[in-house]
Amino acid sequence: EDFQMVKGVNLYAFMSFVSLAYLIPVAIVVEGHLWQETFDRVIAASATKSFDILGLAQLSGPIGLAILLTVTGIFYHLYNQLSYDTMDTMNAVSFSVANTMKRVAVIVSSVLFFQNPVSPMNWLGIAVAVAGTYAYSVAARKK
Repeated sequence: EDFQMVKGVNLYAFMSFVSLAYLIPVAIVVEGHLWQETFDRVIAASATKSFDILGLAQLSGPIGLAILLTVTGIFYHLYNQLSYDTMDTMNAVSFSVANTMKRVAVIVSSVLFFQNPVSPMNWLGIAVAVAGTYAYSVAARKK
């Protein structure tokens, strides 16, 4: 009963710290011996690359890579935090439907902005997701 008050952001923070504490030792044991070689390869490859940071700046080398990784990590954290916050405000089915539509929006955006190819089976999946969301919204209004 004491854990009834653990919701949203608090749950996300707790899960983040517990998973960090659990996974750091596992990562060290399983992959620790590869870190230096991988780090050296990434630094060498980034030395010749230029990174576009949100269209605001062109950075290159390890500094550009570090900034890009930091920005990506911050946005991913905020996305997860928002997801857990959103789960507090709606029921599980509504959240699942909203998450499905988010995925459809991401796919359609990638097609429009990046011209990623989409197979007919992908389009069928998108159509099924949209139809299911529409059916759910109609059924929810009838309650």
